[in-house]
Amino acid sequence: MDWADERLRETRQRLPLADLHGSFSGLTTTQVALAYAEGGLAVQVLLDLIGGVGVTTLLTDLSEGVDFNAAFERHALMSYSEFQVRWRELAPSPLIDPR
Repeated sequence: MDWADERLRETRQRLPLADLHGSFSGLTTTQVALAYAEGGLAVQVLLDLIGGVGVTTLLTDLSEGVDFNAAFERHALMSYSEFQVRWRELAPSPLIDPR
């Protein structure tokens, strides 16, 4: 995820993870790049937390119509809101130019 890390370090701007659930068509070019970076890192954090099997079973539940928040909490053992806080803590901070 080097590209995503670099992209998130380039800007202080962050999109709420909930904004990544739908189409990116209403976003600017800059926001689309940021959305892909954030989404990729969010998936990596989720994989680190619940593993590939956990992600697979989460996706299976979603494909079967299980409510997103219920399925997420069932597999991640935390609410989606808690995950968002954890993701923010783990996401790369912007690099600050000391000049």
